[in-house]
Amino acid sequence: MGCPSCGSTLKEMAQAGKFGCPECYSSFKEEILPLIKNVQRGESEHKGKIPSNTITTKEKIGMLTEQMDKAAKEEDYERAAQCRDAIRELETKEEVERS
Repeated sequence: MGCPSCGSTLKEMAQAGKFGCPECYSSFKEEILPLIKNVQRGESEHKGKIPSNTITTKEKIGMLTEQMDKAAKEEDYERAAQCRDAIRELETKEEVERS
C-alpha cells in the first residue's frame, strides 16, 4: 500500500532514502517510528547536532571575563564595561533557557 497523497511505497522510500511527500510521515507512522527512535537514540523528535566549532555560553563568558580583566588592568574602563554587559546578557540568556 502506498501513500494516499503521492503513491510512494515504503520500499520505494527505503531505496531512495527519502520520503515522497510530507504526508508520507503520517501514512507510514507505525512503520517508521521505531526506525526514527533507533536513529535518534530513543527519541522520536529530531534535535539536530551541535557543530563541533560552536563555542558554548560558558566558554564565551570565560573569554569575556579575561578580556574584561585585561581591559581593567589597562584602565580601559569603557571596554571593561562593555565586556561586563555582554557577560550579564549571556548569563541572563542562559538562565532564561534553563527555565
